[in-house]
This record gives sequence, C-alpha cells and structure tokens, in this order.
Amino acid sequence: MKKQALLLAHFGTSHADTREKTIGAVERDAREAFPDWEVRGAFTSGMILRALKKQGLSLQSVPEALEDLQNAGFERVVIQPTHMICGEEYDKLRAQAEPFRSSFAEFSVGRPLLSSTGDMQEICRFFDREFPREEGEALALMGHGTEHFANAVYPALGYMFREMGFDRILVGAVEGYPGIDIVRKELRRMGVSRVTVTPLMLVAGDHAVNDMAGEEPDSWKSLLESDGFAVKTVVRGLGEYPAVREMYLAHIRRAMERE
Repeated sequence: MKKQALLLAHFGTSHADTREKTIGAVERDAREAFPDWEVRGAFTSGMILRALKKQGLSLQSVPEALEDLQNAGFERVVIQPTHMICGEEYDKLRAQAEPFRSSFAEFSVGRPLLSSTGDMQEICRFFDREFPREEGEALALMGHGTEHFANAVYPALGYMFREMGFDRILVGAVEGYPGIDIVRKELRRMGVSRVTVTPLMLVAGDHAVNDMAGEEPDSWKSLLESDGFAVKTVVRGLGEYPAVREMYLAHIRRAMERE
C-alpha cells in the first residue's frame, strides 16, 4: 500500500480551549474516518504561528508539513482546508502547496466548507435545525469577512436563508459586508425583541470572544443591547458540531476522489 497522508490545513487560533474543541475534533474525526491515512495538521496563519511560538507551542506551516511528508517518503497526499470560503487564505494555501505537487505521485487539494451551492444549502439547514427561533426571536451569524471577492458568500447565505424559508436568520461579517450596521438595521426591520448571536467560523477565538460576545461598547452584543434587544451569545465554533465536521469529511472524500 502506498504511504498516504491527509494534511488538514487550518487558519489556526491562539485560544487553546477552542482549538481542542474544534480543530482537534476535526482531526480526531478524520483519523477515525480514514484509518489507512496518516492525518496531520498545519496552520496557514503566520500571525497565529508566531503567537503560538511565544506560548511555547511549535506548530507547522503548510510548507513545513509538506516538506516533512516528502522527506518521510509519502507518495499520496491530500490537503483539506478547514477555511470557510475560497478567500485569501485558501489562495495562499494553494500557492504554498503547488511547488510540492511534483514531489508526490498523487496530490490534491480539497475545497473550503462553503464552496458550492450545495454546501451553502446544507449549512443553512444546519443552522435552522440547531437554532430554532420562537416568535419575536432572531439568529445573527458572525462570519469573518474579507476584502477578497469570495466575501460574496456571506450576503449570498443571507439571501439563501430567506429563499429556503428559514425566517429570521441574518448573516453578518466582522471584517466585510454585510457589517453589524446592516445586521442591526435588518433586526429592527424584523421587529424582533430577542437575538441569539453565534459565530459562522470554525473556531470561537478572538472575534467570537471579543468582537461578538465581549463587554466593550463596540462588540456585537453591546451594540445590539444598546438597540434594545435581549441578546444571547453562543460562543461555540462550528468545529464543535458533529454535523459540520461531517461536512468536512465529505469534502475530504471528494478531494480523495479527484486525484
């Protein structure tokens, strides 16, 4: 049998608690689902890798992990990103991986969680099931957002929730469109009094803890409370949900088939 490796490429987080509950859970599920594969992880964010090094943790970048696999004689390699969208980090991952393509007999790179219409419909159904809304209650999802054109996924998701009949679910982005001001305007238009806010991110790191649920006056929680809403925050990354981890496993299977 060929030596084969599955490399899970994460943006990463410096928060140890959510890292174990999300990134760790995805990697554990992958090891269980693909027992014939060597499963390893790497981070794509240089900022996170530097922060972890200061904490005494030495994790690998994607090029470092691929070089190790090459030196260890692996012949078949599949890289699966755990990013949300095909944005800047995914572009960077592809660029970093491409020089190693000729080093392996078989090599493929999977796609992020929300990279097709089917993916987006599935995540809409997931949130509708996971967060049932009573009358007068809405759900607001905080995505990361980006200046990359792939940011269009976030407003598309908002449209899709409405089109699929999943009322009172809004999508916003902390660093992209639609921002919190648009979320606030839409919530006022809906006439709801209660809002649950939760991340549309693999991990519940700095953005979820501070920008979403923090007590600072510019956090989503504080801004929504200043509008008069009763706000509940669910600081839980998507990697904590088995249904979302199964979506990643499905992406891995497709990446293995594309070789």
